[in-house]
Amino acid sequence: MAIQWYKRSDSFLRDKIPKITLRKEHIGYNAMFVKTAILKQYNRVRPGIDYENYRIYFQFLSRDKNVKDIEGKFKDTLALYSDNPNDVTRSTGAQKLYEHHALLGNISKFENPKHRQFEVKQDPEDTSIWFAQLHPTFEHIIKPTVDLKGLRGIYRYKNNGLTVYIGKGVIESRINASQRAKWIYDTIEYSIINEPEKQFEWEHFWINRYKQDNKDKLPFYNQNSGRGH
Repeated sequence: MAIQWYKRSDSFLRDKIPKITLRKEHIGYNAMFVKTAILKQYNRVRPGIDYENYRIYFQFLSRDKNVKDIEGKFKDTLALYSDNPNDVTRSTGAQKLYEHHALLGNISKFENPKHRQFEVKQDPEDTSIWFAQLHPTFEHIIKPTVDLKGLRGIYRYKNNGLTVYIGKGVIESRINASQRAKWIYDTIEYSIINEPEKQFEWEHFWINRYKQDNKDKLPFYNQNSGRGH
């Protein structure tokens, strides 16, 4: 008898590393993060995004509900609250945050829970701040009104929701290349990344993820152009 025991891919409470997870409507803080950062003493959080380095930052605050916020100290903060009966994890409602930052909204929609979880570290320069390293998600969509001049980064072609090509470089010149005139696609998405090394890193990241999700196959036009990893 060869029993294949079920292994959960969504375990969060038992993780020994401080992590956040971007859920559909909330940001969750796991038990280890709550313990390490002593989050039980706070009830507000100020999130911030660093697009140049693709990081999300958190500054935790404690607000006395009986005192008016006359100075506006908590104006741009979100509620931090317990989200399970054992009071060991925390959450923050994030729908408005996702609407404002497509990067986060995209991550929250990933089907694999592990792709929505990120390790959290304390900022070495300001110990009141914690951050998680994210990654580009092709958070911009090319439209007729968008000026692409000078933009560099990674991009992908999609057709009927399926990725058919992943590339990097000077976006405008690449998408206007004559050899792509007959490609079939309906959407081009991109992330702005100026450093060539980072472009290569994140192109490699996304091609590898595509291969993991598609039985080691490359996107259609990556196969036919000889591009891929």
